Amino acid sequence: MRFFEKYRGRLFALLLTLTVLFGIGIFRLPAFPQAFVPPEELQTPDFLEPEPEPEPAAILGAVTILADKNPICTLINEAEAMALLRYELVQAFIPPQGEMLHFAAFVKQLELRYAKPGEEPMLLSRAKGLLKANADLCPVIYTARSVFEEALEYERTFSTDARIPKNARLVNALGKPGIKLTVTETTYVNKMPSGSAAIVKIELINPCAEKVSKGAFKPGNAGGNPSRHEGEKGPKAPSGFSLALPVKGNISSNFGMRSGSMHYGLDIDAKPGAALTAPEGGRVIFARERSSYGFVLELEHAEGFVTRLAPVADCTLKPGELVDKGQQLGVLAMPSDEEAKPHLHMELLIGGIPYNPRQYLK
Repeated sequence: MRFFEKYRGRLFALLLTLTVLFGIGIFRLPAFPQAFVPPEELQTPDFLEPEPEPEPAAILGAVTILADKNPICTLINEAEAMALLRYELVQAFIPPQGEMLHFAAFVKQLELRYAKPGEEPMLLSRAKGLLKANADLCPVIYTARSVFEEALEYERTFSTDARIPKNARLVNALGKPGIKLTVTETTYVNKMPSGSAAIVKIELINPCAEKVSKGAFKPGNAGGNPSRHEGEKGPKAPSGFSLALPVKGNISSNFGMRSGSMHYGLDIDAKPGAALTAPEGGRVIFARERSSYGFVLELEHAEGFVTRLAPVADCTLKPGELVDKGQQLGVLAMPSDEEAKPHLHMELLIGGIPYNPRQYLK
């Protein structure tokens, strides 16, 4: 109290001086704002550039599919992107019943690239649904083929065979039907047909005709006396009948009288082991050993014509078997007489009567 009273005059003078100074603006206290202003709205000095907002980072490994340079979807990696394209190309389209998928191709040019920032990857199942709902994003062209099969009837042909008994028939070759294959092709775009089916191929598997032989054989009189002969001239041969020498060699002995006895055939010189062939087509009626002849083989031809060959070796034919002209029958055997020159004995019997085989050789 004493201090205030002592210095009251000085304090009053100081207060007055400060009042005057504030009044003329030499000293001024900072003013407080009337309302809160967010920092981002405050004016930035011209010499400071604003920092750019950071872009969202791309997901590592994500792949975007482009169709004609336009992005259509993003997958989490390349494997799933390829799986989506394979699915669209092969599995997304199921051809109608009876058709088979033949060809598939994308209509647009497709590319893969790594995803850019902002391209969010999606699940594979969602990507499939996206392309299914928006077929124009990634259109695919398909072709499907159908095969139509048509059976072709075979023909039956007949021929006459004098080796077969009359009124009998022999099927030489079984008939087999042919097949006509017609291939049609339908084009689909976005799984919808773009037109009617077109024929692209026709294949023919020709039928095989059935070949049947009708019998024309007329059995002759097999009870004739072998000692009889009609000289060198015999009856007229059946149509198409002609004899060939069964073995390659020279005729060393002819049909006729020889050393006071009748020789009922031809002897053809050849080496043992030489191949023997059928002189004409026919049927085996005898194939076994016979006295001094050795192994004898007899073939019955048309209208009672029979050829007899001896000696024969390595013959496996049995009575009743059919042979063709020129078919190998066996080989020439060694003669039973060691002093005899190796040769094939050939006889021709017509109705059981021996005739000169030369008459029918060609």
